[in-house]
Amino acid sequence: MFERDQIALVAVNGRKQRAAVLAILDERARQDRRWGQQDHDPVYWAGILMEELGEVAREAIEIVPFAEREQRTRDESLARLRKETVQLAAVAVALIEWIDRQPVTNT
Repeated sequence: MFERDQIALVAVNGRKQRAAVLAILDERARQDRRWGQQDHDPVYWAGILMEELGEVAREAIEIVPFAEREQRTRDESLARLRKETVQLAAVAVALIEWIDRQPVTNT
């Protein structure tokens, strides 16, 4: 398991990729502070992931129309898309953490 400070030691392709991974780790820490450790049924996890994916899709779909109507710049829309994508990735990491906490039953 990697700690936040160890990420710099991992072979990562450039600063942008490292920044993305660190943003996900920061979001995971924020989620833990807000909700604590989450232990949901796999179907509930799927629902959380789909809800987050829906938010990513909404932000992606709105980029062009919002820019055309000058309601939001493309940069603002991309920042919103990034934020939602980081949240989606962080929830996926939380699910992986939950899976890794499950006891091995050999059945």
